Amino acid sequence: MKKEKEKAPARPLLVKIFILYLRIYFNTCGRLFRKWAARKALRIFLSPKRNPLSAERQVFNTAADKDFLLFKQQNIRTYSWGNPTHKTVLLVHGWEGTGVSLAMYAEGLINQGYRVIGFDGLAHGESPGKQTNMLEHAGIVQAMLQAFPKTEAIICHSFGGAAAIYALGNMKVHKVKKLLSIASPTRMNLVLENYMKVFAIPKALMQVTEQLAYEQYGLSFSKLNPENWIPECSATRFLFIHDKDDLSVPYSDALYLHEKFPDTELISTKGLGHNKILWDKNIKQTVINFLASDKNLENRYE
Repeated sequence: MKKEKEKAPARPLLVKIFILYLRIYFNTCGRLFRKWAARKALRIFLSPKRNPLSAERQVFNTAADKDFLLFKQQNIRTYSWGNPTHKTVLLVHGWEGTGVSLAMYAEGLINQGYRVIGFDGLAHGESPGKQTNMLEHAGIVQAMLQAFPKTEAIICHSFGGAAAIYALGNMKVHKVKKLLSIASPTRMNLVLENYMKVFAIPKALMQVTEQLAYEQYGLSFSKLNPENWIPECSATRFLFIHDKDDLSVPYSDALYLHEKFPDTELISTKGLGHNKILWDKNIKQTVINFLASDKNLENRYE
């Protein structure tokens, strides 16, 4: 049975009006008052929307052992499933996700003898804040690895994949054996460029926004690219899973990283898109197989 391609979600009327307003704003005030407009552009870029949990994910939330982890004087919500004495897998959610976004893998991993942990990033889920960025998300990954030293593998989605690779590349103490990244961006400067295109932000304003991001948060988008940090990571195996019809993060991102680092593994799918791919039964089994075996997996989904 042929799978339907992912369709771009229809934008509600109010969202369309808001985007139109910002396009006008950035192309009028943005040309006259660049610094002021850049602050607004950066604030929107770093402000995720908190989405309500689906019924399926609410079940995962209820089943979890919940706690807090102190990070930068703020309480980060953490989640745990399984036996605390067992070897551990860390789940790292993407932008506008939560600590239970990848919990559909928990049962299968627990059956394989793992404990599964996750967290809500700042400005996500039950953690505090209104804005966050990749450096903060990576910092929480590092804090989780320090708090849970039995962690042997990381499973991440979208923005969480780039953050996890950056975290491992800048962490010399903790050794993670495997990293599995699903639908993750690999060229962070393109993420910013795509955001700018949505709001038709002029190139000159984009440059001011990038400079402001660096001055305020130390964000240098080209330096955050995973290709800079994979050689520094402790992980001995990397698996990238990406759908060719992903409308949020292009398939070319995964292909680019895999071609640059041929020792990594790439599994390509078609028709699953950016989010539905997480629920696919074949992908669920692939996750289990990757953690359970040291043999390279066949790319049998194309």
